[in-house]
Amino acid sequence: MSASETHFSEKVRNARQIFLGFPSRSDDLQVVSVGAEHCGSEYLVDRKSFDFAVLDLVAVGSGTLSMGGDQYRLSAGSLFYYKPGVSHKIQSHPGQEMLKYFLVLEPTQAEEILTSVSNEGKFFKQLHDFADLVDLFELILVNASAPSKQTNAICASLAKALLLKILEKDTTLPPVRTRAWSTYQRVLQYMRSHYKVLNSASELAKKTHLDPAYLSRMFKHFQKESPYAFLVRLKMGHAASLLIKPDTLVKDVAYDLGFDNPSHFSRSFKKFYGISPEGFIGKSKR
Repeated sequence: MSASETHFSEKVRNARQIFLGFPSRSDDLQVVSVGAEHCGSEYLVDRKSFDFAVLDLVAVGSGTLSMGGDQYRLSAGSLFYYKPGVSHKIQSHPGQEMLKYFLVLEPTQAEEILTSVSNEGKFFKQLHDFADLVDLFELILVNASAPSKQTNAICASLAKALLLKILEKDTTLPPVRTRAWSTYQRVLQYMRSHYKVLNSASELAKKTHLDPAYLSRMFKHFQKESPYAFLVRLKMGHAASLLIKPDTLVKDVAYDLGFDNPSHFSRSFKKFYGISPEGFIGKSKR
């Protein structure tokens, strides 16, 4: 078994998991691995400890968490952290799936940054607004997928920004779980499960049985962006993880993500990342 395999659960599907390497002797924050996992209904991680500090964010779905003797319910916006020596059991609810981001870090520097929120080497937050954290996880994933001499330093800087962003997060949930909030969560889950075949906000509205104008207002209120912008972000994040694989053809990625032709996909990719798919592939091979 390789070193990287010890960091990743086998009970996942459509996972994007990247191992950057064990940390060197340094006083700087270092990223060991990063990933986004679609956790199946039988997903279970049960460990007495782990060698590194881990930060997890549930983006979609539900489950349970036992951490250092404390019990928590997991749902969209659940953010938790544990350092070595903290026991943890993470499990999906029966019949449910989770989309979960994770970041594995050198523990000493992570703990120094999170000292104000960490209690006995762990913390749990239930966040209302976490779209910006997802953005940072995605940025780390994209940069980790394009290896260069600067990759580890870039990922470490983005990880530090993620940890600092967590420190300023408001943990107050809406006082009442309104129908709009529940609808928004339902639409988010649908998008994260079907983004590859969705092509427009109007199609999303039809699939989720919502008025297009209401869908747009709801996203601007909770997500601070349009539903189409969020859809493109999901597609482009997946595209980057596909393009990094050897012998991947741009046209295959385009059709896999539901684009009508490769040119349309290339324009969207360049607009989002500032580089063409071919240029991204070239950088990843250096």
